[in-house]
Amino acid sequence: MKGVILAAGRGERLKPLTDRVPKPLIKITDDKTCIDFVIDALKKVVDEIVIVVGYMGEKVGEYVLSKATDIPIKIVKNPSPQKGNLTSLLCARPYIEGESFILTNVDHIFPSDFYVNHFKPKESLTIAGQSKKSRIILEDEMKIKVDESGRLLDISKDLKEYDGAYIGVSYIAETTSEKYWNAVDKLMLKSDPKACVEDVMKELIKEGIFPKVQWLDHVAWFELDTIEDLKKLKFNLAKLSNNCKLGGFVDSGFSFER
Repeated sequence: MKGVILAAGRGERLKPLTDRVPKPLIKITDDKTCIDFVIDALKKVVDEIVIVVGYMGEKVGEYVLSKATDIPIKIVKNPSPQKGNLTSLLCARPYIEGESFILTNVDHIFPSDFYVNHFKPKESLTIAGQSKKSRIILEDEMKIKVDESGRLLDISKDLKEYDGAYIGVSYIAETTSEKYWNAVDKLMLKSDPKACVEDVMKELIKEGIFPKVQWLDHVAWFELDTIEDLKKLKFNLAKLSNNCKLGGFVDSGFSFER
């Protein structure tokens, strides 16, 4: 199984930090950057990681490939990251098509045991979510609507009625690969400049293929979009570091202040 990290964006809301440093290389702790957290979690369950870079991509590639790792990592350049993360997915396609893969974002920080002990898909097409019963769903989150059996019915930031939020991780099995990429192709034919990787799920639903939502209400995680997000993340990890191993923060029963 492959792991795919989308890491091509400019990180506009993290300026002025991202004027000098790409978002994946922003320091979260003294010895770990944003992308270190993502790689550390993924490498426990995949046999290769594909990282799609864009803005300051050379710096990201040099950093990742300079570190000792026990898993192959391929750096792929997206020449048009300004066109959205769907173009990054297409850049990764030659290296993952026909295989099972986990898709995630470089700015989603999960516990080091996330894929080992928490996100464990039982369906060939599964996304990770948290329900609105467990926490407040923020206005700019990707909202999801499900049926009584947990099948995804709709996904959008603009949903008025929803059951929870997508937390940025999808699993696509080898058996679903052809249908998934057919949906990507249909989406690309529409030439919608606002299309994103989550819209692939909407295309699949139109075809009567319903991704399963795995609710992970108990898992602490963090999204890094703004300077304020970075401050909160550092604050939360500093609080945590005295009572458990950094990175395994879910084991402490600790919840992030979102």
